[in-house]
Amino acid sequence: MAISEHLRSFAGKSVVDWSPDEFDPQDPLNLDVFYRIAIGWDSESDWGYHFARFLAHPNVAQITGIVIGHWASDFDQRDSSPIVEALVNARLPHLKAIFLGDITYEENELSWIIQSDIAPLFEAYPQLEHLGVRGGEGLIFNVIQHAALKSLTVQTGGLDIRILQDLARSDLPNLESLELWLGTSGYGWNGTIDDVARFIQSLDRFPKLSALGLCDSEIADEIAQQIVNSTLLDQISSLDFSFGTFGDEGAEALINSPKTLKLKTLRLEHHFCSDAIVEKLGQLPIEVVIFNQRQPDTYDNQRYVLNGE
Repeated sequence: MAISEHLRSFAGKSVVDWSPDEFDPQDPLNLDVFYRIAIGWDSESDWGYHFARFLAHPNVAQITGIVIGHWASDFDQRDSSPIVEALVNARLPHLKAIFLGDITYEENELSWIIQSDIAPLFEAYPQLEHLGVRGGEGLIFNVIQHAALKSLTVQTGGLDIRILQDLARSDLPNLESLELWLGTSGYGWNGTIDDVARFIQSLDRFPKLSALGLCDSEIADEIAQQIVNSTLLDQISSLDFSFGTFGDEGAEALINSPKTLKLKTLRLEHHFCSDAIVEKLGQLPIEVVIFNQRQPDTYDNQRYVLNGE
């Protein structure tokens, strides 16, 4: 997706905005939705004040998920560390889902979102099952040891290779879904296809992994060519190359690999495949979700990822 609108759902629940000016502090929170705590990009409000008011609700301890949106009007100076600290200190006993950084490009460009060390979230919430984070600048995971985590989504315009390296050594026995936006070298991606190949080889350490997205990548074709030569397609049922520069070379590698037939779903939103290859992909006896066909840029004949800056 191009980040032009806020999350409508996360981890299976609808996301709705929360504001201290619109909700009576005596009215119980709706436990069937996840609330987004955010301030306007041009607001002089304090995110911490909003969050404190939210925590004052009578049944806040029962919420199972939360979405963090825009947290400061001076984004270039403020990273997410105060938000991470506030979430850690809240110690919400039933919290199982966190999305950190539901910020659209109207509020702040993807590559300008400044994250921080979010490892304390894993320590504070051992019951956490779903984590999403947007923005790669300053993002630190460290090696994760977490028994409950089922899904991890990291959306960046350019992923630091340290994230791949830390994930490759992490212990996530219940991880089922992993989506990483690798991005471009112009906005922070500093890895190579060899780095990605090593990462792919490490994924057998996640025995329950069934859905993998290596999205928004400028080396999508090369990644596809690596995957068909790995054991990964013996393990997963869903593969996603959306938003990147995926084209005929990567598609041919998948089409010609018998292992591709082990997939249930192949997702290719925003791609550069030719009409003939799109037709071939459609003939595969698996679900192929393919749309938003693109052409190389008319100025320099280059392919560009959907989400960079």
